[in-house]
Amino acid sequence: MGAYLDLFSGWRPSEWRGTTVQVRPTEAVVTASGAKLGLGWGWPTGHVRVEVPGDHFTMMEEWAPHTAEAVGRVVSEGGATD
Repeated sequence: MGAYLDLFSGWRPSEWRGTTVQVRPTEAVVTASGAKLGLGWGWPTGHVRVEVPGDHFTMMEEWAPHTAEAVGRVVSEGGATD
């Protein structure tokens, strides 16, 4: 996973007219060494943030129905941005 962080380290999104939805898990990922990865990250442009149960992996596995519901709610409400 660290290689992906390096890959995107210099990338920054540009502003656009559509809605960006940041889906953020409520639990930290625990690495093989037992370290917890931080949850304090954000998105640098206007966006809608939704928090869902699980961590980076389980929000798309065991918590997938909750994640889909949260994103669906933003879409159905028209995606007002922060």
